[in-house]
Amino acid sequence: MVICSGFFAASITACLNVANNEYCLSQILFVRYFPLALISYSLLKHSHVSIKTPNALLTTIRCLCGIGAVVLFIEAAQNIPVINAQTMYYTAPLFTSIFFCLHAFNQKRSVWLKILPLIPLGFFGVLPVNRPSFSEVGFGYSSAALLSALFLSLASLSLKGLGKRGEPSIL
Repeated sequence: MVICSGFFAASITACLNVANNEYCLSQILFVRYFPLALISYSLLKHSHVSIKTPNALLTTIRCLCGIGAVVLFIEAAQNIPVINAQTMYYTAPLFTSIFFCLHAFNQKRSVWLKILPLIPLGFFGVLPVNRPSFSEVGFGYSSAALLSALFLSLASLSLKGLGKRGEPSIL
């Protein structure tokens, strides 16, 4: 299922650029997520899992970060080369590493010092490998793709937090 999901997500991303802004954001979001919402709802009902959550704040944060990540990524992928948008989007683990280090420092725990220089190196690696467009138009959309990676990282971390608080992981 994960491989199929990744394939279809990559296919949709490629189609975004080919469509050349023919479809507005709301149309793309509807086609991409309405069927997923119906399937998710059906699976929850079939499994007798309530939609109501005892962790409303964290669930709201996760949803807002996830929606922000998707919206920013779609906007970026429609306006800059898909490979550039995708490369920026895949910096999400680097943001997660930053949050991990900050959390460890805040908890007065040690951080493996070899990881610290690797984080900026990872961000720097985006430049020579993929040469994202930083022209007047491209800079804004490249920044949006990078911001979408930040939101993706926050959404993933909040999902982990929900798991720690006992949220069902049926989906």
